[in-house]
Amino acid sequence: GPIGQGARTKLLVNAFFATQVAALAELVTTARASQLDVTAFATVLSTLPVMSPAARAALEGMLAQRFEPQFPVTLVEKDLGYATALGDTHPLLD
Repeated sequence: GPIGQGARTKLLVNAFFATQVAALAELVTTARASQLDVTAFATVLSTLPVMSPAARAALEGMLAQRFEPQFPVTLVEKDLGYATALGDTHPLLD
């Protein structure tokens, strides 16, 4: 496609994954706080078609208490900022 389409697509894909990881962290925290069996909850969640393989891997890391960086947070922040800016310049919003 035209120049820049790949870069914009990458930013939006990264934003999608970042929101999945953030949502999973919130769900795990809520499951624990509501005294659900978090492992059973994760097992059910992992079987659903809404769960991507990458999100499943992130969830497994959370449950195993493995928090080593897979992607620098500064780069996630940068990509989310750029992705947000894409929406600010969308022609339908003018």
